[in-house]
Amino acid sequence: MDYRDQVEFRRINADDDNGIAAFRTYKLLGHPSYILLDPDGTVLWKGQGEQSFEKLEADLVSALEQFSP
Repeated sequence: MDYRDQVEFRRINADDDNGIAAFRTYKLLGHPSYILLDPDGTVLWKGQGEQSFEKLEADLVSALEQFSP
């Protein structure tokens, strides 16, 4: 399924200034790391390590259901 109409996806390099800042801000411990934020910047979910597509999609759907009014 395509979630681009509901979610903005970003890929950040952990080795550049933006990536280092993101790792510090969200207390990410390793990479790959994943974080889902609501529009206000509240963390809905975060995880790290390699994840299967099915696991990431299930976590995304769960976060979207939490956020939906």
